Amino acid sequence: MFTKRLGIGLAAALLIGVGGILLLSSRPTNPDVAGASSSPVATPGAATPLASASASPTEIATATPAPTTVPEPIPTLMPLSYTQSHTSKLYHYTTRFPKAWSLTAGTEPNSADTVPDLGTGRSDFYEDGVASGVMITSAPVSQARSDLATWSAFVTTTVEHQYGSYIGIQSCTEPSRSLVVDRERANEVDFICPGRSWLWVTTVHAGQAYQIAWLDDNGFGADYLRPFLDQFLATFAFTK
Repeated sequence: MFTKRLGIGLAAALLIGVGGILLLSSRPTNPDVAGASSSPVATPGAATPLASASASPTEIATATPAPTTVPEPIPTLMPLSYTQSHTSKLYHYTTRFPKAWSLTAGTEPNSADTVPDLGTGRSDFYEDGVASGVMITSAPVSQARSDLATWSAFVTTTVEHQYGSYIGIQSCTEPSRSLVVDRERANEVDFICPGRSWLWVTTVHAGQAYQIAWLDDNGFGADYLRPFLDQFLATFAFTK
């Protein structure tokens, strides 16, 4: 399972580095390109060849057309059907998720203002069984980080330090945006790294600090993954 592979990878990375998650299919392959046309195709920037006065009609008719370049298609967003629901009394939220996904519910309360050690039971994991999923957890806010800006900055820094060697933080980009989760202001920082992308959302509600992270190992960019995250967040609601 994805969480088991993630847990093993993180454990090794944390031991080596700092001492110490899930519905997208693999990137679509290009459709086969149809065979070349029997009529000549002009190449941009090159002059169209003219028949030589000495060329025979047969030679002109059998001239090979210039090849054409077909651009790679952009992957198509496939809307998900959210038919299953889950309410967490431990992390104070409810949400919906696709039937094909599996849920591994957390069994332990999270520590105040921490980024969970993924896979240890202090967060809920929703995963597609291939390479993508969502992690959700919350914990009581601390006096030092009770506002959204401070909480978001703390989470971003901690992800960089705690998982930096695993995600290859030196080669990552970190685009960000502001959004709304169940009428609460929220921040998102995206860790777009070689081979994996984490879209990490932070928000604060009724004395609880929340983390919602879309974790993907397909290597897609933030612009492609955000619509999937937004579909999931549209089903999310606080229960405290």
